[in-house]
Amino acid sequence: MKTYNEIKEYIEQLEIIDVHEHLIKDELRIQKYQDYMSLVFSNYVNTNAISAGISQEEIAVIQGNCDIAEKNHIYRKACENIQNTTSYRCMDMAFRHFYGMGVLDSDFRELNDRYCAANKSGFTYQTLKQMKVKWAVNDVFDISMQNTDYEMDKRIFKNSARCDKYIMIHEYLSEVEKEHCVKIESLEELCSVIKKYICMQKNVYHAAALKIAVAYYRSLYFEPVKKEIAEKIFQKIISLRKKGQKVSLDEACPLCDYIVHYIIAAAGGMHLPIQIHTGLQDRNVNYLHHSHPLLLNNLFERYPDVTFILFHTGYPYGREAGILAKMFPNVYVDFSWVHAISSIYAIELMKEYFEVIPANKFCGFGGDFCNVEGAFGHLRLAKENLSLAIADLVERGWYSAFYGMHLAKQILYDNPKQIYGI
Repeated sequence: MKTYNEIKEYIEQLEIIDVHEHLIKDELRIQKYQDYMSLVFSNYVNTNAISAGISQEEIAVIQGNCDIAEKNHIYRKACENIQNTTSYRCMDMAFRHFYGMGVLDSDFRELNDRYCAANKSGFTYQTLKQMKVKWAVNDVFDISMQNTDYEMDKRIFKNSARCDKYIMIHEYLSEVEKEHCVKIESLEELCSVIKKYICMQKNVYHAAALKIAVAYYRSLYFEPVKKEIAEKIFQKIISLRKKGQKVSLDEACPLCDYIVHYIIAAAGGMHLPIQIHTGLQDRNVNYLHHSHPLLLNNLFERYPDVTFILFHTGYPYGREAGILAKMFPNVYVDFSWVHAISSIYAIELMKEYFEVIPANKFCGFGGDFCNVEGAFGHLRLAKENLSLAIADLVERGWYSAFYGMHLAKQILYDNPKQIYGI
């Protein structure tokens, strides 16, 4: 216990770099989460509740703007079977810290008053500073909110630029055209727009990385595709659009593959790392095997000068993700979201990573929440997990306490600073 306390005390005072968040401007936050119940169910708590049998309609009521008295019965029912989960614990820990009450407190009106009093402009920034976050790499995944990334507080946020709508162009062609004020009628023109987007992210918005999260929709195996095949599919998209029709995902896949390879090559030329969602998807019905990190092996070999970051340790495929980072000098792995999924998994995997892969190959924390309360609770768990993992290795005599502290700083600050060029 003495070793744990010594390590924990050191970790608590560290500045950190948070490698992955989904935070929006406070102005949008105030509009979107007008009461604490809608905020609690804005992230992983709601997917756990759906897993427990709560309906989408009931979730919609909790996330809506009706009076909290009308929501209370459904809210309490939704929380009933998920209090054991780590994502729930993250929210509950944060609420007890900020509002002096747990998320399931019986005096829900008092809790809501305290929440509303704090839910003001500046709350997100002040909370991140309280967390000792030096920089946060932020990805606003909701396409309707994409532009808020560019307006986030530059004192603390770095943008992670989503590429999904370009990869899934068969679904988002009209939106991409509207965003760039251009008509796209050939693959060459599409590639030009993508290059413009990446250049804008790098040179105007100073993005820290590009993000690929299409494992929510399809396999992470991206086959090399000839340009003429991709062009033929793109022309079919143009032709069918005139008839008010779309190509299927299966038909579009070779074009998607071509675009992924194009984006990676372009990112490499601009020295932008590529973040890739691997492992568990934050949805209740999906194909987990689509997101296996081993599907990316061909990309790592084909693009040795591009930096790839495997998000979420590929949970539950953490060993495979770690071995990819061991095999390839250009592959890194991170613990964003992981501590909020399972502390036991996180602790054991960190100990294994310290044994197996070089210490510069992984990052220790990314909040990966849509609200800063969740990120706060997640960081508390992450620091506890890291302290337990390192203390165990020190007590076994494998590392000195001094070196254990060095490893903590390395994965919480030094590694992300180097990987993202911050």
